[in-house]
Amino acid sequence: MALYTPGSPNSISVPGLDKVVHLLLFAIPVWFLARLTSRLWLVAAVFSVEAILSEVIQASFVPYRTGDPIDALFDFLGIALAVWLIQRERGE
Repeated sequence: MALYTPGSPNSISVPGLDKVVHLLLFAIPVWFLARLTSRLWLVAAVFSVEAILSEVIQASFVPYRTGDPIDALFDFLGIALAVWLIQRERGE
């Protein structure tokens, strides 16, 4: 998963792209798995734990990566977006 790939000391990035990637890396699988399993809140809970763990793991073990609370925020926004879309599809 992209969350655990090593960074680079000379990486060049597009401003804001990292946040969009974080949002999508959580929104898409939560949406897909919730539709597939009909277990929206379980899927959302598992990915919420993953959002926190991924930042701790990046900060502790992945070369040239840092744990960033703002990245975790965008992970949670992706989860919230997926939950909102599923609830809207279900008419809840």
